[in-house]
Amino acid sequence: MKKPTLSCTILVLLAFIVLTSALGFDPVSFRLIDPILSPLNATKKFSITAWIETYNQTIDFVLENNDDLVSQDVQIRYPDVHGHANDAGALPNTQVRFTKGSVWMQDTLRGSRENVGWARLAVIEDGESLLFDGAFTMMGSHYAIELNTREDGSTEIIAHEHESAFSTGNGSSLPSLCATAPETHLDKRQVWNAWGDDDLTSNIGSTSGCPDTREIAYIGIMTDCTYTASFNSSDSAHRYILNMINTASVVFENSFNISLAVQNLTISDAECPSSVSDTTAWNVPCSQGDLNTRLQTFSTWRSSVNDENAYWTLLTGCSVSAGEIGVSWIGALCNTGSGSSYGGASANVVARTQNEWQVFAHESAHTFGAVHDCTSSTCGSDSTQCCPLSSSACDAGGQYLMNPVSASGMTRFSPCTIGNVCSRLGSGRVDGRCLVDSRTGNTTGNNGQCGNGVVEAGEACDCGNGACDEQETQCCDSVTCQWRGGDGCDQTDDGNTGNTGNTGNNGNTGQGTWGNGRPSGDVSSWVQNHLSLVIGLAAGIGGASLLLIFGCLICSCRRGRREQVVNVKPTAIPPPPRYQ
Repeated sequence: MKKPTLSCTILVLLAFIVLTSALGFDPVSFRLIDPILSPLNATKKFSITAWIETYNQTIDFVLENNDDLVSQDVQIRYPDVHGHANDAGALPNTQVRFTKGSVWMQDTLRGSRENVGWARLAVIEDGESLLFDGAFTMMGSHYAIELNTREDGSTEIIAHEHESAFSTGNGSSLPSLCATAPETHLDKRQVWNAWGDDDLTSNIGSTSGCPDTREIAYIGIMTDCTYTASFNSSDSAHRYILNMINTASVVFENSFNISLAVQNLTISDAECPSSVSDTTAWNVPCSQGDLNTRLQTFSTWRSSVNDENAYWTLLTGCSVSAGEIGVSWIGALCNTGSGSSYGGASANVVARTQNEWQVFAHESAHTFGAVHDCTSSTCGSDSTQCCPLSSSACDAGGQYLMNPVSASGMTRFSPCTIGNVCSRLGSGRVDGRCLVDSRTGNTTGNNGQCGNGVVEAGEACDCGNGACDEQETQCCDSVTCQWRGGDGCDQTDDGNTGNTGNTGNNGNTGQGTWGNGRPSGDVSSWVQNHLSLVIGLAAGIGGASLLLIFGCLICSCRRGRREQVVNVKPTAIPPPPRYQ
């Protein structure tokens, strides 16, 4: 038997190498190295450029300070184990900047930078070193940035994609549930009474009722002893909490044109008190109360506080065996609960998890009046009101933040949730009188920034988030959001030079025209919104093609071997009749 030829062997090996290389790219976790901070022109924005280790690619964060994140008269307290505290006054770690912005990467095929997501980062400038942590989205995936101390004492910046479900400390995976209260309290939380007859399909996707100009919901944050104990210092807990709120705020800004800002921050001592205090009955070890108990005691405390905060959140470090990670009163925004028991106070409880900002956003949306998205088990149920996917489809498919079970891939509210919250704010069924105007003067939604895909005041174009076609993207400057001159970037006969935008849609990108008036952004937006599907299909088709080539090469080698052994052709047999 003749051995395969050398050329056949080489081709087979090459096919195998190409195949494994094509399927081996898996950016679940990577290091960001050599970050460089650069100011951008004369604007308040700056960029951080870092190398993605092993992938020979750079990532750019175009950022600006989020001046709305913390109130100018913020109250910060660090009570001791007995509950005694002095106001800390100003924020510690003044070298930390909490920022908002967009993520950009180089498109090697088109030769231009592309907006691939949003970013909310805490930037730490300490001497000559530049560090940052927080969260960002990239090509449809959500990443967290963490600082890790190595054995030599240096700090590395690690970005990792969030896992799909919350994992408990013992390594087992449990569903992450937004809890329902015990049956004795269910009527206060999930049965809507006067709202029960609402047709949630009538307002799907509508932002009518939400503010036309940016407003702020000032909130109070309280940690219990178990939450503080999960950090190595109060300062690290402080930075983590502000990072979490900064990240959660982006979905409220994009959906409701409302920013979340800290008015009060109280970080309890890491040691739990030996006896329960009537004023801080929620500050107890995990063995002395589940999340519902903490909500009740925390709401009682909230009812005794006369302030103008939109709501208060209790952060706890207790792991719940049933997977319960959050609980909230529904539609209690701006309600102190004075004169009532714990029911109805503007308060919620959020447990410490890997995807904590999403749980915080979920419970906060309950406070704004949002109900859970519909699932296969709640569709058709007469006892539970839920938000359907559309007027013709019930099950929302577990893809949005108000899904009852939390998963890391959920980074936006459903169109039904947006319509649900805006409708109730506009009608007054959810009290929005505690919301205040943004002190930064931002009068538009969607972060008011170049690169968000919405043409706003002072911008001639904005091609972020796939809002433009290829030609528009080349002609729209990604930093200034002004049209470039030169070949191929001239205005059309009717004066249009690109996407005209839609500034009144609170999160929807505009559809502009170029030249012949063809709508821009339709295909590119769809691809951007379904990027994981496109990448999966491309990888699958490419892998299948390579396998086919691999198989053909093997067959070719074997056929060449057989042709030298078999010298007589068999008698041809006519094919069978075709199956009709």
